[in-house]
Amino acid sequence: MASSGSAPFSGSPVRASTAGRTAPSRTARQAADERLAARIRKAHRDSAGTYGAPRITAELRDEGGPVANHKRVARIMRSIGLEGVRLRRRHRTTVPDPDPAAAKASDLIGRDFTATEVNTKYVGDITYLSVGGGKFCYLTTFIDLWAHPTRAQAAQAGHSRQVPRSPTPRRSVTEFFQSGH
Repeated sequence: MASSGSAPFSGSPVRASTAGRTAPSRTARQAADERLAARIRKAHRDSAGTYGAPRITAELRDEGGPVANHKRVARIMRSIGLEGVRLRRRHRTTVPDPDPAAAKASDLIGRDFTATEVNTKYVGDITYLSVGGGKFCYLTTFIDLWAHPTRAQAAQAGHSRQVPRSPTPRRSVTEFFQSGH
């Protein structure tokens, strides 16, 4: 037998006072979203399709009327297929060789990333970091696969210096390459 404070069906944690509210509130929210979608379409059209969710939210606040936060505006914009213009260009950092027969870099360690002793197997990578003013610093890293310490060497405009070494005595990158490995 259900107590007076429980929902009309057994096992429900929902109170009787809130049991019937979900459908009407969902309908009201959908109607409000449709009204907001019409305002968003107008603001997007007035901006010649350039404004995204943050600017459209600001425009809606300037107009007055019911105000929504930027997350709700973004959700509604996604649902109706609107998006703003992105002005930032994507930078292409890796350009494939147009020749399909071009040789790929060989796998010198045979995908075996284990080493049985120190200073026998290294892997590395190179990348560049923007240092401002249109200049870049190239960062090369070497990792000894036996102990996994990272060695880094920075080179910028002909200047080369080694990053502080780990306290474990090991050969430097220069010594490693000079030894013929």
